[in-house]
Amino acid sequence: MLQSFLNVVYCSTMVCCLSCSNNNTADTYDGEIYTIEIRYEDSFNRKFRESWDQMVSEDSLYLFFEQGFKDDVITIYINGEKLYESNVTTDIQDGSAGQFVTANIQNIKHLSLRLNNGPLVFFEQTEKKNKLLNLNYDRKNNHLLLSVINHVPFYD
Repeated sequence: MLQSFLNVVYCSTMVCCLSCSNNNTADTYDGEIYTIEIRYEDSFNRKFRESWDQMVSEDSLYLFFEQGFKDDVITIYINGEKLYESNVTTDIQDGSAGQFVTANIQNIKHLSLRLNNGPLVFFEQTEKKNKLLNLNYDRKNNHLLLSVINHVPFYD
């Protein structure tokens, strides 16, 4: 009888501990739901200026926010540490919504981000040459696209 009671207490404690620990992980979210796509090759056929590309630091990672943002909260983590959180809105005239830049690309193992406290987008930085990224949001289809790009975006 005592053994049955102890088993119930042990099982109840384990269930409580597991459910509590799952609620505190960095992978939990309670915000917007969206699909995530990561493109590791530049598929954009866009205008660029070589002079803009030359202004980019070889030791920095650049993330350009572009289409589809409307007072959305973007949170960015580098190697698991929260470094940036801001509201972004796309300028309808030129298609830009801001940028995030961080130095010491050699120390970056991964970049993670969330839109409106939604699912975590995880980008492993295995090739240090991937220093230019852009982020677009298709609001109609709830689709977030993170892409490696070859050139600094040029906005007319």
